[in-house]
Amino acid sequence: MLGFTQPVFLFGLGLLAAPLLLHLIRREVAVRVVFPSIRFVLRGRLPSSGRRRLRDRLMLLARLAALTLLVLAFAGPRWTSHSAPALPGDDATPGLDVLLVDVSASMGGWGSLERAVTEAGGVLDAFPDRRVALIASARVAETLVAPTRDHDAVHAALERLTATKTSARHGVALRQAADLLADESTARIWIFSDFQAGGWSIDDLPALPDNVELELVEVGSDRSRNAAVLGARTRRLSDGSLRVVADIHNFAAAPVSREVTFSAGTLQRRQSVELMPQQTLKTVFVLPPTDTVVGEVALDADAYTDDDSYLFWLGATPPRILRAVVPFNQEPELAQEQFFLRQALTVQDDSPLPAFDLQFYDTDSFFAIHLAQTDAVLLLGAAGYLQDDDLTALAEFIEAGGTVLSTPSRRVSGAMFLRLQRHGLLTVEYQGLFDARLSGANPAAVGWMDPAGILASVFTDPRQTDLFMFPIRRHIRFKPVGLARDVLRSEAGDSLLLAQPVGAGSFFAMAFGFGTDWSDFPLSGAFVPLVRELLTHAATDDRRSGIVRLECGDPLPDRYGTVPAAARDDDVRETLEPAVLEHDGRPVEINVPRSESMVATASRVAIRERLLPGRETAAAAAVPSAENGQSLSLWLAFALAAAALFAGEGALAAGYDRRDSHA
Repeated sequence: MLGFTQPVFLFGLGLLAAPLLLHLIRREVAVRVVFPSIRFVLRGRLPSSGRRRLRDRLMLLARLAALTLLVLAFAGPRWTSHSAPALPGDDATPGLDVLLVDVSASMGGWGSLERAVTEAGGVLDAFPDRRVALIASARVAETLVAPTRDHDAVHAALERLTATKTSARHGVALRQAADLLADESTARIWIFSDFQAGGWSIDDLPALPDNVELELVEVGSDRSRNAAVLGARTRRLSDGSLRVVADIHNFAAAPVSREVTFSAGTLQRRQSVELMPQQTLKTVFVLPPTDTVVGEVALDADAYTDDDSYLFWLGATPPRILRAVVPFNQEPELAQEQFFLRQALTVQDDSPLPAFDLQFYDTDSFFAIHLAQTDAVLLLGAAGYLQDDDLTALAEFIEAGGTVLSTPSRRVSGAMFLRLQRHGLLTVEYQGLFDARLSGANPAAVGWMDPAGILASVFTDPRQTDLFMFPIRRHIRFKPVGLARDVLRSEAGDSLLLAQPVGAGSFFAMAFGFGTDWSDFPLSGAFVPLVRELLTHAATDDRRSGIVRLECGDPLPDRYGTVPAAARDDDVRETLEPAVLEHDGRPVEINVPRSESMVATASRVAIRERLLPGRETAAAAAVPSAENGQSLSLWLAFALAAAALFAGEGALAAGYDRRDSHA
């Protein structure tokens, strides 16, 4: 059966009317030449008008045929045959074909699943005597029909197929298919997929046994256009209104115009957007106070509708789980710092930042902190008293997206920083202690803030904050090394607050404590906003918002990142469809994976080489033949035929011109 991978180019056949019209309206125009005498003009014979008309028609037909072949070559002609190579056992009792149908989210668009069902049905009809099994493949693999000769049952199962809302992990289905084929004398796997790039990870694919043959049937078409809502975030403003920011992305290689609709209960807002190729555009909605807790941002529908909407949480965010560690036994005077910290994090104001669930632990009780259920950890002079196992657990916590803020101990030493560096938490060069009272120097003060750092959005105007005014009587002196960066420096250039990324999280180290013997910082107006900002906005996006964001098919975690052992891939019924729900005290947003939105396709050559290592060359896989039942690309043959016709037409025209000149 002849088909086209780029059928839009077939509209170019309309251009064939142009040379035909030119041929019909062309008229021979006599040129009048004035001669003084015709004595020396030789008598000649006019060429036969009948032959001229015949010649012109032949050249016109040659040109039209060449242009037709050229347009068809651009349309990507492909001949598909279901008559696969005759394998031993095709008509005998042994042998099994496994039909593996991709039912991941992307197959729900562009009519891909419907074409997959049609193609798979054609394979069943082409091999009526073969045993057949049917596997549906997405995030999980499901054997819908065990090996059977009842093709009617397989046809019925194919008709019941629907695309899931999950991403794809086809390696699981291929291993399941290989297990079914392990004891077969002749075996084939037919893969019906759109081969969407997000769903075919080469590293996840297994090498198939030597007895297995492979057929790749591409069923996606016209996947050149798609736009999607990547996500939506909210922030509650001081007057109770909500600011919603939605990210709209154009996956296509051409500009698109889309209409964006925000909905929350009966409230709706609309905007029109223009998106350039591969552009992500932020669309902002400001909403009045509402009791509705679920919002939706949606685009007008295109060929793939699953990514045209995004559900998100509009309600109040839960408190951030904060655990403070204090060496009460070693330094009981730190009770003053505990008091100031408690006041800073339990104050009620008009800030849009979330509340805190704050608990204090002694360094000896660090093991009792459930870090998987914690958003941030504050070490009040405790870093030097933690055991190596504690620091290792702390490093894993930060790498997963947590935040740690550390203040110095009165017994600070270079050994403490060496231990932090050894565990990958902080890399600094320790330079001793500055004490204005002992040295007789003037107290230090904040003299510089990173203009692009985490505090820039809080302290926007130095004239409206006392961040640069409070005296610092004592602070440790350290110099950032490696990934560590200054957030605050003193007027003398000493580091006062350092930040170091560790995995997905951050480690913050202050050069002075929260007690009044260090500075007047806890008495200043900058203390509350600085501490709250560090502990709220330094973490990853999910930790920062207090909202768990999942893709359809993900198991529900018990807080952040911790999935109960009982949660398995085949026991995720609550997350198979987009939804917003509350789980374990946290709001959960569940949406279709946007990895399925990409219009690019994976290389079938690379897939074949991975599944059948060493059995086929890239060239053989790239140019399959119709004789072995695969899809045969004909564009090169059409292009060569067009080139040959153009060359023949040119040679014909030149021959006629030479003959006419000698007549």
